[in-house]
Amino acid sequence: MSTQSIKVLPPPTLSEPDRSLLVLCLGPVRLPKGELKQKDVERLWISDRKALIECGSRLKVLRDFYHNRDAAIRGGKQK
Repeated sequence: MSTQSIKVLPPPTLSEPDRSLLVLCLGPVRLPKGELKQKDVERLWISDRKALIECGSRLKVLRDFYHNRDAAIRGGKQK
């Protein structure tokens, strides 16, 4: 007669991402009324680009968080 032991694992925990990753992305900069000078256009464009880069970086970290958390729950490969 063969005896096999059963390994009991604790239930998985669903950890939450850092709150800073859940902040909504900023929309485009509001343009002032009237004619814009070149320096104003550049300043506003730079502002929009920075916000876009920050948002993309934050969303990538959030995506990786969920990928790694879910892979750990499934017992699979993490990034």
